[in-house]
Amino acid sequence: MKILIVGYTGKMGLALRHMLGQYPQFEAMGLSRNAQDNCVQDINDAKEVSLIIDFSRPEALQSYLSFAIEHQIPCVIATTGYTEDQMAAIRKASKTIPLFYSANFSKGIYVLKQLISKMNDLCPEDQVDLYEVHHKHKADAPSGTAKALIEAIQSERPSPLTLITSPQGPRVKDELHLHVSRLGSVIGDHSVVYSNDAEAIELKHTAYTKTNFAKGALDAAVWLMDKEAGYYTMEDLYGNISK
Repeated sequence: MKILIVGYTGKMGLALRHMLGQYPQFEAMGLSRNAQDNCVQDINDAKEVSLIIDFSRPEALQSYLSFAIEHQIPCVIATTGYTEDQMAAIRKASKTIPLFYSANFSKGIYVLKQLISKMNDLCPEDQVDLYEVHHKHKADAPSGTAKALIEAIQSERPSPLTLITSPQGPRVKDELHLHVSRLGSVIGDHSVVYSNDAEAIELKHTAYTKTNFAKGALDAAVWLMDKEAGYYTMEDLYGNISK
């Protein structure tokens, strides 16, 4: 089964290719703007592709999405930083093809979101802070993962929190404080702190390697292959494991 990797020569493309030895059902080729071994520069030159995985940049979406729709090719999309129009295009495509989207393919981040849901139930009046740290070359800030965690934090709150980025001065009730840092070669640290006047609880996820993201995307690819057209997420892959 041939998969086409968008972002084949990037860091995540390399991580995917490194992991392929554990997925013997797949062989990979790439889509690249530059001439590369085992890559095509034009999506129309890709032959017998069974699935597309995108770990690249938002502007690459238009290079393959129409082709995937025309040829009924499932897509696993792991890129972040899309505009509202691009996300609308992804949603529209999912009405025609099986499409799996996540801002983060780490199972640990999925578990973190489940724990946030529990904290929302148990500590609905607590103040909340989100700390996000990535390497200095990361293009988007806040990260797609941070945005997904913000959505999880806001979910099922008795009243919505006002998002404050780089907060300064005294804290006001019902604020969600977001702290973003870009440091060195950090792969990804995300911490969510629930606090009140008496105590604080910190939930933290640290990524030590990009391999876990590659594994999550390939697991999603295996899972997606026999699915009907639709928009799928990590919740579909793992289910509600908090129960």
